[in-house]
Formats: sequence, C-alpha cells, structure tokens
Amino acid sequence: TPSPATAPPRRRTSKLSPTPVLAPAPADPDVSPLEHMRHLRAQFEALRPRSQSPSPSPSPTSTPTPPPAANPTSKPKRRTRTSPSSSKPTTTADLLAHYTFTLSHLPALTHHSRTATLTLTPTTPSSPGHLTLNLRPTTTLRGGSHTTYTIPPHGLPITVTTASPSPTSAPITAAYALAELPLKHLPALRYAKSFVSVVQRATVVGRVEVRERCGGGRVWTGRRWADGRFEAVRGGGGGGEGEEVVVRIEGVRGEKVGVWVGGRRVKDVGSVRWEKVVDRAQRMWSACWRVLEEEGGGGVGVLEEASTSAATATPPPPPVKARSQQPPAPPAAAAAHSKHIPFPIDASTTFVPTIGWCRRDAHTGWWSMLFVDGVRLEIDPVSGDAVWTDKLSGDGGGGGEGERRVLKGGMGMREVRERVGRFVERGL
Repeated sequence: TPSPATAPPRRRTSKLSPTPVLAPAPADPDVSPLEHMRHLRAQFEALRPRSQSPSPSPSPTSTPTPPPAANPTSKPKRRTRTSPSSSKPTTTADLLAHYTFTLSHLPALTHHSRTATLTLTPTTPSSPGHLTLNLRPTTTLRGGSHTTYTIPPHGLPITVTTASPSPTSAPITAAYALAELPLKHLPALRYAKSFVSVVQRATVVGRVEVRERCGGGRVWTGRRWADGRFEAVRGGGGGGEGEEVVVRIEGVRGEKVGVWVGGRRVKDVGSVRWEKVVDRAQRMWSACWRVLEEEGGGGVGVLEEASTSAATATPPPPPVKARSQQPPAPPAAAAAHSKHIPFPIDASTTFVPTIGWCRRDAHTGWWSMLFVDGVRLEIDPVSGDAVWTDKLSGDGGGGGEGERRVLKGGMGMREVRERVGRFVERGL
C-alpha cells in the first residue's frame, strides 16, 4: 500500500522587522556639530516604530495581578550601567562647557611655532580680551588657504578670516557662534584652549602672607594660580614640628584640600590635629580672592593673625621708589639686570609645552629660559656662568620675588645641565 503523501513543511512568518539602516553622516566639513545632531535626530525619529494604542486603564474594582514568582533555579539578571555612551559634547550647553575659557589675570604674550603664531590679548576693564591664532599656509587644516582665527573668551562668536587664493581678491571674513562653528575649525579651537590652560597653570596671579602670633611667629605664604589652584606653605626649620607644611586647595569653592608635611601627604586631613592648619589655609584662600577683586589684578596682600586665630586682610603697602644706584661692574651687569627686567616674549622666543619659554639675546648672546614651575635660568655661552632665580612671580615672568643665585661655571652643574637639556631634546 503506498504511503500517503507527506505535506510540505509550513514556513513560519518572521515577526522581526528588517534592521534599520541609517543614512551616512554628511561628509561636508562645513557642517556644524549642531546641524549634524539635527540630521541624526531626524533619522532616528523616522525609524522609530509607531507607538501602540494605549491599553485601557484597569477598573478601580479590579484586583491587581501579583508579580510572577521568582524561580529559585534561575540566575539573576545582570544590571546594565546607564552611563552615557560618549563623553563628546552633543548639545549647545556641552559645547560651551567644553570649549569656553577665560583670560582673566593672564599676561600679554605671543607664542611662535613652526605651525602657527598665537597672540594672547588679556582682559582689561574696557575689553574682554581675545586670542589670535594665525596658521601657517603650509599647515592650514584640510588643505585650505591662509586662515586667521580671532577667539574671544566666554564662548562669544569666533571670527574666521580666510585669505583668498587670488592675490587681488580681498580676504573672506565670517563670524560663527560656537554651536554653529564648522567641524573643520574645531582643531584650531582645541589648540587655543590647550594653550590657555598651559599659561594658566604657569601664571601666579595672587600672593598673600600670614604671620602667626604664637608658635614662634612663623610666616605662611600663599600663592594662587590663574587656573584656580592655591598653595599655602610654612617653611621648615628642622625636624619634628619644624618640618615644611604645604596645604593645597583646588576646586571652585575650595572643596579639595590636601596637606603635605616634609614631602609626605597626610591621609587624615579631617582629624582634629590638622583642623587649625586647614582652617588657616582656607582663610588665606578667601583673603587672596578678596585681594584680587580689590586690586583688579595680581596684587599682594599681607595678613596678620590675631590671638583669636582670625585673619583680616590689610591693603598692600604703597610702592616705594628705588633710589638710584651706581651701575654694577660690566661682568655682573647682565646678571643684575636680569633680576628686574620681565622675561621678554617676542618673535625670537620659543614656547615648548610642559617645559617653558626659551630665547637668545641677539646683542649679548645670553640664553634666557623661563620654566613653567617658575624657575628662571640665564646662561653666558662664553664663560659658562649661569644666573638661577627660583620661583618667580608669574606676572609675565620677571619680578624679583625669588631667590637669585649667580653660579660660576654653572654649565658644569648637574641641575643646570638637566634644565638646559629639556630644551635641547626639543631641538633648540
């Protein structure tokens, strides 16, 4: 007997929808990040499935359904983190927070490199200041022509001036809001902000001193940098309680506090033992802010601690005119002259990131170096003598606040050679 015919297997209809394919992002470099986000949002809105009709609300008399009982043999589901998938700025507020900077209390200077020239015009009562970034024609981004950027602080509109390929045509100038800036100009904005950060870390804008009424009348010296860091130091006079104490305060409201004693960091900063030390440093931090607001710039305040451990700010003493002195001997003239003249920053000065500034005087042949940690070094290439000045005030690199030493044959000393070697390794 022939077997009955076997029916063909039925195909199950797939309930899975086809994988949505996004259109490629616009390749035009003139598109701003905000327009790019609008383009992606429109695509996601078009691909989003239509919402189902809302389910009818349960009647007030109906009993809620209990949740299903947990299976004791099943493994618990792993929790997934809800952290953002990317740290890149995606909104206008993110762009402003990511690329905005300030120029308050910074010195006027010009930085020359092989790729660009950057001029910093500081903030004054009449103008907010700005940065001028002039790219070399051979390194202009994406093969364009000669470009100059005028970048003001606080996220104000940026002016981009592009030279025309034809020498007879006038340059093209356009102003962009930060959110509308084309993508091809973002590298220039990142470079300018990084340069401002380096200058802020190396610029001391305020100094304050406190003399203790008890404990031997020791002096606390506080310094504030342009990036908001503050450091209060009490010099050491020996072992035990005479060791050097350093209190560093960071943060917008001074919430980050660290204490170092003799070069070792203290872990129990919140204990009663360090309460007076931290409290004194925080009062110095507040007084330094008040001095800066009153002086409108890099001022120096003197505080005297009363018997009740309360510090009150007093205005700095008036400037005293120095009496005329006889000129020094010719061999020491350049060394004494360097103590009072600010560090010159011009077309012959080269800035090396994380190291400092270096230049050579065309008339005397002396090499001058200003490091980001405040040390200034000048070298006579003929005799090998050096002038070492420790931790200058960062008001443009010059005041005579640090300890100055004249080193005979300084180029033979290890510390001097190590400092000079930093610039030599960079090709200077």
